[in-house]
Formats: sequence, C-alpha cells, structure tokens
Amino acid sequence: MTDNPSPKLEQIAVHTINNGIQIIAISNIIYLKSDHKKTIISLKNSDEVFASKSIGAFEILLKNNEFFRVHKSYIVNLEHLISIDKNLNGHYCLLYNNKIIPISVRKYRVVKERLEY
Repeated sequence: MTDNPSPKLEQIAVHTINNGIQIIAISNIIYLKSDHKKTIISLKNSDEVFASKSIGAFEILLKNNEFFRVHKSYIVNLEHLISIDKNLNGHYCLLYNNKIIPISVRKYRVVKERLEY
C-alpha cells in the first residue's frame, strides 16, 4: 500500500470571526499573521480576512502548498516571496505587496534550505 501525497489546494473555505464563511483562492494569499487565537489572512488585493482559526490550524491545512512558517506569528506564501534580506533587527522576507515579515533566528536556516535548489 502506497501513501499518496495530498494534492495542493486551489482554494480554502475560511470561517470568519463574524461567523461567516469566505472562499479564498490559495494564489491570492500573501501571508497569514497570528492574532491571539485567530488569524489575519492578507490577500493580493490588500484585503484582510479575519479567520476564527489559529495560525497552527492553517499551517497544517496549507502544508502541501508553497507556504512556510517563518516565525511563530507568520506563515508566508513562497510564491509571493521577492527576497530574503537582513537588517540590524535580523532576517526578513520581502513579499509581493512590499510587506516585510520577520524571520525568526531558529527558522532562518530552514527557510534558506527550503529555497535553495
């Protein structure tokens, strides 16, 4: 018996904090940010979706897509990554919308390995 990897998701249904459900195309997600036990999903059109699930739940949901948890508070869509740079505060990701996301010291090496071919 062989294990088939789960397919990449095209879209997800997100339960919002106002008890609604919003369908979001994976390609439109730039990054996710932890907000206590909720998650803020930042989209390409600059909209934000306030989800009722924790960032850990999204990390599991998106594990087969090009998403990577670069910090305890952030998951980035690697498809929208422009560069990884360093300043006095440490390493960070520069994303599609010119958003700067910190990379934790512990995650930097793993991120770098994931991106190298």
